[in-house]
Amino acid sequence: MRTEALAVLRSLDPAGGSMFVLRVLKTYLGSLDRYLPEILAARGRGDAAALRMVVHSLKSSSLQIGAEPFGQLCAEIERELVALGLDSPGMDQRLATLAVDAQGVRRRVEWTLAEEAAR
Repeated sequence: MRTEALAVLRSLDPAGGSMFVLRVLKTYLGSLDRYLPEILAARGRGDAAALRMVVHSLKSSSLQIGAEPFGQLCAEIERELVALGLDSPGMDQRLATLAVDAQGVRRRVEWTLAEEAAR
């Protein structure tokens, strides 16, 4: 996660502490828990539009907290869904990579939450 993104979030805390960062990161984890099953369900239904919307949301929130490689993967998937739909070559592999990478992002966010709480 980019430290610059966290610094921006810290600067938005009216009390000048870490409460806003903690709230944003906890919300992100909740979203991650919601979005991953939605991605799998949309893929299973063959619903490219729903899949694109969920991946777009995950991209935006990931980039906001500084999880840039993960956000960029979401952006790539989103672009391919717009251009080629679910028939994009390698789409299932990208979605599998997304699911695996999400676990790494989760661990990093949880670690960052602990660090911010100790501030």
